[in-house]
Amino acid sequence: MWGLKLGKLISRLRSTTTSLPPHRLNVLNSLGFVWRVNARGVHRSPPANFSLKEQQHILQVVQVQLSQQRHTKFVYLPGRFRVPDQAPWPLHLHKVKPLDVSLFRRAKIQGSLEPSIVQALDAMHFVWNGLEHQWSLNMEALGIYKAQYQDLLIPVDFVVPQDDPQWPVYLWGKKLGMVVHNLRGREAKLTPERRQALNAMGFEWDANQAQWQLNLAALKTFKQVYGHVKILREFVVPSEGGWWPSRFWGFRLGTYVNSLRMRVDTLPSEQRHALDELGFVWKPMEDQWNNRNLLALKTFKRIYCHMKIPMKFVVPDQDPKWPPQLWNMKLGQLVANIQVRHHGYPASRLDQLHQLGLVL
Repeated sequence: MWGLKLGKLISRLRSTTTSLPPHRLNVLNSLGFVWRVNARGVHRSPPANFSLKEQQHILQVVQVQLSQQRHTKFVYLPGRFRVPDQAPWPLHLHKVKPLDVSLFRRAKIQGSLEPSIVQALDAMHFVWNGLEHQWSLNMEALGIYKAQYQDLLIPVDFVVPQDDPQWPVYLWGKKLGMVVHNLRGREAKLTPERRQALNAMGFEWDANQAQWQLNLAALKTFKQVYGHVKILREFVVPSEGGWWPSRFWGFRLGTYVNSLRMRVDTLPSEQRHALDELGFVWKPMEDQWNNRNLLALKTFKRIYCHMKIPMKFVVPDQDPKWPPQLWNMKLGQLVANIQVRHHGYPASRLDQLHQLGLVL
């Protein structure tokens, strides 16, 4: 045991008192473990004594709280609870000082509460351990999110939606994105059991990797919806239409795509490979020229055997002679624009136009 940093161990125990299992608390209490240290030195925590009347007051508060909430899975009270001075809260409790619920919970650990009170509170699923309760809620929320989206790539600003029947009412409004952010920041402080539970769910500890996977999922969704990933710079994921998962609503996907193109030389190879497999367009202007403008000109010549394209010519809709992506294209207007702007074209592009026989 030489070299054991006992002081750090004791400090950690004091900071995690509400999350320790009851049997460990009992062992430490039996040893006379000191939970509080003040400026005058070390002293034992005062005994958590509650008269029967005080215990009954808390029981009444829990009963009212249960009647007011929209679920019966549990009843949670914060460490200090001030009874509202209005109905249906008991009139005789309106003016009392805030209830020390934390001390009341410690009294339960010490075994100083009336058994009938404890039994009544247990029947209402009163939360005795706040930290364990919060952990359970977090895990439940992560499980529901994964069931909906098949992953745990949760945006940092994701909040469980209100009035969503897919989520329990007691999770509505939960800032799940911040929960994930905080879990990553506290990874080293989590118990091995908790880290293992998160790993088993597929939790991504690397925030940058998680953000990349989330953005890639948005690009894949775009392709599923539109059949390509030729995304305009101003594109923002819509909340209407039912095509997009809610976690992407409002995402400026076009801006993100533009940033990818600007960072192409610094992107990791695996990210570039994933984008290439998706059909990502790195140079949209070249793609527009080769796969739309030039293709339309070549198709016109193949069909009509000349390049005298009228100003008002529009590619016929639903015409099987034309590629579907060109239907309704204003080809005559395109040719007029080319004839005006061709002086700024590179030699390779001018050569393509001359070979087609387009008069500039």
